[in-house]
Amino acid sequence: HFVGNIDNTPDLFRAADVCALPSRAEGLPLSLLESQAAGCPVVATDVGGMPSAVDPGTGVVVAAENPTALARGLSSVLARPSSVASREFVASDYSLSAMMGAYEQAWAA
Repeated sequence: HFVGNIDNTPDLFRAADVCALPSRAEGLPLSLLESQAAGCPVVATDVGGMPSAVDPGTGVVVAAENPTALARGLSSVLARPSSVASREFVASDYSLSAMMGAYEQAWAA
């Protein structure tokens, strides 16, 4: 579905069963973090910064440009019981304080 402009994306992500990001090339899409922060599991391809940004407890990383792997990843996530553990993953690894700590380490090097 193409839903157009959404003013409240957390509600959209909470209503979804899974967020699929089958990108061929990517950096670190904010939608990946936003969906997990809303408790929506993700299936993302192994490009750019996405593999490290997927909660391994709730999401799945699959090979890019591989429809079979994508289908298996989606089936795997949809077969699991619902969980909001991805919120904690995003909060601990991608919070403002985590980002500032990473910047401080980079500047100290």
